[in-house]
Amino acid sequence: MADSSEKSPLCAPGPRSAFDVFWVFTLIGIQSFGGALAIAQRELIDLRRWFDVDEFVSVLTVCQSLPGPNVCILSVVTGDKFFGLKGALAGLIGITWLPLIILSSAIVLYQGFSDLPEVQGALRGMAGVTAGMVLGSALKLSRSAKNSPLGIIAWTLFAGAAFAATAIVHIPLVWTLMLVGGSGIALAVAKLHQPSGSRTSDKE
Repeated sequence: MADSSEKSPLCAPGPRSAFDVFWVFTLIGIQSFGGALAIAQRELIDLRRWFDVDEFVSVLTVCQSLPGPNVCILSVVTGDKFFGLKGALAGLIGITWLPLIILSSAIVLYQGFSDLPEVQGALRGMAGVTAGMVLGSALKLSRSAKNSPLGIIAWTLFAGAAFAATAIVHIPLVWTLMLVGGSGIALAVAKLHQPSGSRTSDKE
């Protein structure tokens, strides 16, 4: 269902139509070489202001907790937020139609030229750019830590634990979500049931 709650003063009123949702996610899709999170954050927060940082992090958390490509789920959730089922379909079609055409063409080209040193070098270079984009996006989204019920210290520890589990120990993502994410949820719920004064002191 579409969300009718008041938005932050930093947020724009939102898309004017389901076509706006379709068009913005088309733009996200064609810019998302190697990863869509950084592009989606720029389009939805910085340029369109459909979300503030805290709201985007909350939506992204839901998307990452569900199976399937995060940005596709994000397109469905965003479209549904503003226009219900019509918006959800518009977002999903927008994020997939043009990248599908480009991907099909790239597969044909890659099969013919994948052994060329220039192609291999280009792919390795793109991997570094992608890593930088993801890191930059993560740093920008970390601004939400100051509003987390966990407090900045606990928030940082959980973020570090999730990074170590996936990048160093190579624990499957689903187990990381269940163990680290589940522990974070439990602690956040406990913090929210504390008196407001105690929560304020924890964040300092």
